[in-house]
Amino acid sequence: MRPFSSPSPSRPHLPRLPIPPLRKTLDRYLKSIQPFLLEDEAHGGASFSESYALRVRWAEEFESRVGTLAQDRLIALDKNPLSSPHNWLDNNIWMKKAYHEPRAPLPVNSNWWLTFLNDENVPEVVRRIPAGTVYTEIPTSPSWAGVTPWQVRRAAWLVSRILDFKERTDRTDPSLQTRTSIWLHDSTRKIFGTCRVPGIGGCDSLSPYSTLPVITGDNNGSDVAAATAHGGKLLVVIHNWFYAVECYHPQPLSHVNLTSETSSPPSSLSKSKSPPLPGLTSSSSGSQHQHETKPTHEPQPTHKRVPPAELERRLRCIARDAAKRLASGERAIPVGVLTSDGRDRWAENYEHLRTLSPTNVRTFEVIHQSLFALSLDHYTYTLPPSSSPSLASFSSTFTTSTVSITEPPDLTPHLHQIRSPPDAHNRWYDKPLTIIVESNTRAGAMGEHSPVDALVPSIVCEYAVVAGVDGGVMLEGVGVEEEKVGVEGWERLEWVVDERIEKECRRAEQDARALIADSDDSGLWFTDYGADWIKDVAKISPDAYIQMAFQLAWYITRGEFTATYETALTRMFAHGRTETIRTLTADSRAWVLSMVDREASQATRLTLLRGALKTHGSLTREAATGRGIDRHLLGLRLMHAEMNDGSRPKLFEDELFERSQTWKLSTSGLSAGHHFRGTGFGAPYQDGYGINYLMGPDVIKFGIESKHSSPLTSTDGFKAAISEALLEMKKSVCSAGLESSNTVVSHL
Repeated sequence: MRPFSSPSPSRPHLPRLPIPPLRKTLDRYLKSIQPFLLEDEAHGGASFSESYALRVRWAEEFESRVGTLAQDRLIALDKNPLSSPHNWLDNNIWMKKAYHEPRAPLPVNSNWWLTFLNDENVPEVVRRIPAGTVYTEIPTSPSWAGVTPWQVRRAAWLVSRILDFKERTDRTDPSLQTRTSIWLHDSTRKIFGTCRVPGIGGCDSLSPYSTLPVITGDNNGSDVAAATAHGGKLLVVIHNWFYAVECYHPQPLSHVNLTSETSSPPSSLSKSKSPPLPGLTSSSSGSQHQHETKPTHEPQPTHKRVPPAELERRLRCIARDAAKRLASGERAIPVGVLTSDGRDRWAENYEHLRTLSPTNVRTFEVIHQSLFALSLDHYTYTLPPSSSPSLASFSSTFTTSTVSITEPPDLTPHLHQIRSPPDAHNRWYDKPLTIIVESNTRAGAMGEHSPVDALVPSIVCEYAVVAGVDGGVMLEGVGVEEEKVGVEGWERLEWVVDERIEKECRRAEQDARALIADSDDSGLWFTDYGADWIKDVAKISPDAYIQMAFQLAWYITRGEFTATYETALTRMFAHGRTETIRTLTADSRAWVLSMVDREASQATRLTLLRGALKTHGSLTREAATGRGIDRHLLGLRLMHAEMNDGSRPKLFEDELFERSQTWKLSTSGLSAGHHFRGTGFGAPYQDGYGINYLMGPDVIKFGIESKHSSPLTSTDGFKAAISEALLEMKKSVCSAGLESSNTVVSHL
């Protein structure tokens, strides 16, 4: 039997992520620190020429001494097939250093969040949100202790759509694959059937990937992937109780049509309007980050997916069961809130729970192996009146007018609930994908960041929401009536806790409340123009244009410049993740200064903008093609540390080395966002911003997070600054007559 992880011989090959030449990286690094040296000189520091010459000398010393040795060690690491089956970065460095070693809580700090547009197939009376309360139960709809039938229906539909996406990617002919589709397939499979596991030793891990048995070879059934015991289950959280739902019907292998890997999706799922999927091959388990929890194996049946109506029925049974438990006086111990804690404290409580009872060990196994998670919240969150955002209160830097900030009225509370409820309840923050549905059917997704970058689940979720609920494949009625016969395919997941765990849950909730309350998270819908005007009229790359707007917005709110992180995907390489685009450059700095210089002409501003865009385009190409500097510099630092020779390279000791990587502006673009209301991730520094954006043809949606506790930041203020920057940039472009130009400035 061929191992399940073996690639198909007809599968197109992606190259390995390269290690850039040392001299090239040093030269690019030296260029990247120029704007900081120019700023230092402008504010009374040493002259640029002297400071730059000093850094050049330090770079040359590094290259001639320990740098070459560190480079050689990195190359040797990459060539070792045991330690680097994929590449030097993916197998050894990135997941540990970027995600699994940091010990901060996951909510806000690390996890991403994404809010969906409402489903127009849900009755408007259900979607309506009564105002004036924080936790709102829908008064016009029957419910199971706040969980409504339409909420359950939309949840079942979204889960079915996600499973449909997964199956379609699993069974596509490998010979039809492109480089992009290989990246998409290899990435999307990483969000299913795994979970982050806290580690006592200061580093977390991912649980081994669980799989469904999929026919991967010839039609004689001789090549079938192994299944883990709970790999076909959905994790459901409701009123802080945990349940598991079987999403696939086990069948004896002899009863399976071996020409099909999985059941054909229901007709409405396969025929509904959906984004096209690239050609993809069958799933493979890939590299596994092992943990001591060993997956238990049951006999290997082949699975046929539960149809949407049956999934809805099972979710109804869970909602009814939770309501009965509440009515009887039972209350769940919110064990899930422990996943919102600092990672070291959670690791201690995780190990304690495992030692308390075999019941807990099994519950952890189900959670880890389950496909993904679904949280059914028994309310629809609204903001207290005192915390409602201000929509127009920013004095313009360029004019005497105010800047209007646009957003849907309930966008901020929607973002907040998907990011995390105020008490961090009803979640398992360690799962890579959690679908969240509120009582009025408002929905979104949240996930642990380490397996994949946020673009990947956004592609999966877009497929899920592009088609609304199809009543033709759901249950006949939408109500809370008792089922006439018993419904199988779901189970309670129990916890055995002691006084210590109960106390820890209370403390973790208190800490989470403080963390979440400090998160200043909101959205901006900029509607004056969008990507179409930028690329078709201004003839400029929309992404580079937005990055320049961030530079201008930061400067007009802070009066200084900062290191800026933009995500570049290295998806052209096998197991590629990301690289940093350093948006702050000498050219972008010069352009920003011209924009705030009232004496500068529009022609001068346009010339400088073109120069900044050209530089940004070069940096983007370098980052996307494996020639970026930040991952390489990280690898060199780690290799030097392993040498343990007592040397302290001045290149690394320089305060500017750290300052040029202090990303107080951390930014990332996703898709056009046609089916999303907003998105977000946390600011990496207390006095900075985390900004996700969706570039639509006529609207640009920004998700912005900062900290209330910082006197230097304001999410509402930065929303206004971005709006002002975009308006002023358009004025500058139009005044300079760029509309008639045929010059195209692109970042790719």
